[in-house]
Amino acid sequence: MKRVASSTRPPLVGPFGHRAIRVGRLLDIEIGLDVSWLFVLALAATPVAAIMIRRERLATISGDESLWEAVKRMDDLGVNQLPVTPEGRLIRILTREHLLRVLRNQMDLDQGSR
Repeated sequence: MKRVASSTRPPLVGPFGHRAIRVGRLLDIEIGLDVSWLFVLALAATPVAAIMIRRERLATISGDESLWEAVKRMDDLGVNQLPVTPEGRLIRILTREHLLRVLRNQMDLDQGSR
């Protein structure tokens, strides 16, 4: 049996300077001292379906509803985004960032017209 040499690559380090673990090709999870390896292994083995929100309980908004309705719904539900689903099909995600950008643009226009 041929012995394989151990890797001499330096450990993966995340943006905050902690060691990181490669979970997939595109996902690195940074490991701080307070996160145990067992949690990371459980996370890597947990299917998305086990934690996702079922469609019938998902808060959505129609493309015909006003931005004010979207603001109220996000605030009432304590969420930062709403799937836009006309006729039950997902077409986009509306986020608080989108709403703030619209508000800022409107305020800039109002100030520019004075």
